Amino acid sequence: MNKATLKGLGLTDEQVEQVWNGVTENYVTKSRFNEVNTEKTQLKDSLKERDEQLETLKSESGVAEKLKQQIAELQAANLQKDKEHAADMKRLKREAIDERLLSEAKALNPTAVKPFLSAIDDGVDDEGYIAVRQQHIQALAIAESTKFLFQAADAADCFQPYKKAMSCSE
Repeated sequence: MNKATLKGLGLTDEQVEQVWNGVTENYVTKSRFNEVNTEKTQLKDSLKERDEQLETLKSESGVAEKLKQQIAELQAANLQKDKEHAADMKRLKREAIDERLLSEAKALNPTAVKPFLSAIDDGVDDEGYIAVRQQHIQALAIAESTKFLFQAADAADCFQPYKKAMSCSE
């Protein structure tokens, strides 16, 4: 319907304007109607999809708890591995210190001397470990039962502290 059709029905210009204003006041164009309708459909679909996702998450809540538990177990295992690694590194470092100190004390065969070395508490720091180990090695180098494991009978006299240079003559 348009203004010409209303005029063709015998209405005056004033009447045509009143009718036209009344009709167009609540009139929605087809393009606007389609736009709003499409938006409404998309929102319904989006809402339906979210509801489905929530239902899926609800049903998988047990899985989420299992995953959280598995993550906690893996974190604990990693912490344990870190502790084991630190202990291994400390052991390797101390073995290297023993090798160096036995070499400085002129042990003929460091592997043969190691079983005679006393255990040292793991809580002792490296400097304390070196001091105690030097005392053990010096005692072995002097003792009648183990001095044959060292190059010279005066190996105990030749033994120098960790940070000092060797001054023994061969």
